[in-house]
Amino acid sequence: MKFCIFDGDQSLLHLVTLLLEKAGHEVSASTRGEQALGIATTNQPDALITDRMMPDIDGLSLVHKLRGRKEFDDMVIIMMSVDSGTDRPWRREAKPFDPSTFAAEVEAIVNAVRSKS
Repeated sequence: MKFCIFDGDQSLLHLVTLLLEKAGHEVSASTRGEQALGIATTNQPDALITDRMMPDIDGLSLVHKLRGRKEFDDMVIIMMSVDSGTDRPWRREAKPFDPSTFAAEVEAIVNAVRSKS
């Protein structure tokens, strides 16, 4: 699968990128959420993983911008957050997460969303 990842924490971004690449996925990543539209347009990912709180753009605003564009209708969006709420219009992966199961959990989320489409 192809993933775009956006998180303001460089260390976490690096870890998530390594975990997904090790599992055989193609990854584009940035600490700048404002670059998300351009990177996602260029790379056409299967899924986008974003932090809810980033320094330059709120993850919720990013989701709304992406969902406002037809080319991203089928893209799965996963919000990584310390927020434990479950009543949200996106799939959620909690922080902190277990590195040994992260890639499998993300794959399961993407597959579950796609199977409902």
